[in-house]
Amino acid sequence: MGAPDNISGAATLRRLFWVFFKAGTFTFSGGLAMLPLIQKDVIDKYGMMDKDTFLEYAALSQTLPGVIALNCGIFVGKKVAGTAGALVAGLGTVLPAFVAMLAAAALLERIPRTGVVQNIFEGVRSASAALILYSAISLSGKNIRKPIPIALLSISFVVIFFFGVNALLVIIGAALAGVGMKYAEKRKPQAAAGQEAPRPPETPRPPEGDGPPETPRPPEDDSPPEGDGV
Repeated sequence: MGAPDNISGAATLRRLFWVFFKAGTFTFSGGLAMLPLIQKDVIDKYGMMDKDTFLEYAALSQTLPGVIALNCGIFVGKKVAGTAGALVAGLGTVLPAFVAMLAAAALLERIPRTGVVQNIFEGVRSASAALILYSAISLSGKNIRKPIPIALLSISFVVIFFFGVNALLVIIGAALAGVGMKYAEKRKPQAAAGQEAPRPPETPRPPEGDGPPETPRPPEDDSPPEGDGV
């Protein structure tokens, strides 16, 4: 699904920029916290694409290296408005963080680290955690439905949370498990095709000449018909 037919290309680019600029400005704690805001604008407000497509892009954005929000912006922008859309959405994503970092670097020594400011950041972190949880639930509902992915989810959570295993190793292990799942799915049809159904036993045909006897035909009457005498 691309841009709506009744909206010009320039208006679509402006909307893309505003969606990702707003998400980058008013969310904290990384790209996962931005996804719910982006989803609401892209799907519900502007109808740029369907929910399944967006969740697919969101999942792919987490799989690839780099910033999740930037990856998502490039995918969504490319789908909606081509290369120009990808550039505009990417710019809208990184521009707020760039400006905020410049301002923070200039005012770092002047910003108080106690009192009201500290309380503000504590509240923001709590809200960001809720947004991250919402993103996790939305993505899992779309991508994790079969028993094996659910088992991988549970195992990954346990080894990371309780045993402190490096997340990179968990991602590599899950990727290898995904390759194994795909290979096993391809092997199933081949194995089923190799097992041919047994043929039913053939009914023996009677030998030639053993059919039912033919009914004898009555002899032909060669006598002349009545009334034809000399």
